[in-house]
Amino acid sequence: QVARFVEPRLLERAVERDVAAGDVDDLRLLAAAIAHGIGTDGDGAFDEAARALAQRAATRYGALCVEHFASDVPLLGARRAAGDSARIIVLVDAATTAGTGGAPAWMAALRAVAADADLALAIFGDAVAFIERHRASLPAAVRATLMPARPDIESARSLASLDPDLLLDLTGPARGIGPLLAARPARRIATIAGAPHYAPPLVD
Repeated sequence: QVARFVEPRLLERAVERDVAAGDVDDLRLLAAAIAHGIGTDGDGAFDEAARALAQRAATRYGALCVEHFASDVPLLGARRAAGDSARIIVLVDAATTAGTGGAPAWMAALRAVAADADLALAIFGDAVAFIERHRASLPAAVRATLMPARPDIESARSLASLDPDLLLDLTGPARGIGPLLAARPARRIATIAGAPHYAPPLVD
């Protein structure tokens, strides 16, 4: 929300500045900070400009992650491993459902495809509490793994070992997963269409 007290032209300058490889995550944090201030005081003009800037920051973050962190060697084999079921990994942030009092809608979508898919959750935060909180809403056969706070190429290799057809990111800029996605640990990568959201080439 600090972003509301900064002139849009200064925010634009921050979004468009040259960024070194070690500072790429600053753009993700900037996107999240700008988005956090949207809609807090009814200033429609600021909100419109802020949405565009937040999205621009998220898009630049994704492009720079691909530029700096893409794997030189493909993590997945040229041929899909045997099996008819679709293999799907969902990236989730345990903190986003804490204290909500109900199950997110996407859990019902997972249950709907569970019979035809091999499902896995890659969870940021308290995975044990997350599973206990939503056990009744998740498919019985879903697997779960704990993600490190800052996933890297080794995290990507671990996910790629499941030979996933789809990785679905439900965390957005709340988590620094750009280097993970840039390594392409799944054949297709999709993300939530929120504001802001990741865009190609980081996702499909």
